[in-house]
Amino acid sequence: MAKIYQFPAPNRRSETIRDLFSEQEYRHYIQYVELGEKWRQEEMDKTLYEGYPFKAPCEPIRCDMTWYVNEGKKFGVWVINESQFDLSEYDTILFGWSPFVRFSSAPPHEPIHVTSTELRERLVWYVDSEGYGQYATVNSNQEIWIPIPRPSNWIDHNKINGFI
Repeated sequence: MAKIYQFPAPNRRSETIRDLFSEQEYRHYIQYVELGEKWRQEEMDKTLYEGYPFKAPCEPIRCDMTWYVNEGKKFGVWVINESQFDLSEYDTILFGWSPFVRFSSAPPHEPIHVTSTELRERLVWYVDSEGYGQYATVNSNQEIWIPIPRPSNWIDHNKINGFI
């Protein structure tokens, strides 16, 4: 007697960081996370200001910036959301084209390696039109600098696998 399996499997786990990225990208991300722990212990307090995270560090530089507070994780950051998704964090980690890019309209973690309170004024969780976010900065001309642009040949493995 044959057993029938539903496809795609509804309880299938999303791919892990090691499945999706090269060993070099994986190690770079792990090093970033480890350095982040050191930053939290030694440097983070130097970047805080009175009222953080509930109070924004300044008026928004751009009119599409929203101050987002994650009360559970006790952090705040500006968000620019160009997607149709409401501002919310997803329970499942879905990586984009880099370990530093996530399918999430809300930032999943404190922006680590912030060097000053002034940087908090320009740091944003930038969400593109398809719902992928990453930390970026806004310069004084209101232009967004995105550190890891989407590669033109990137295929969205999350859509292919039915995760989104």
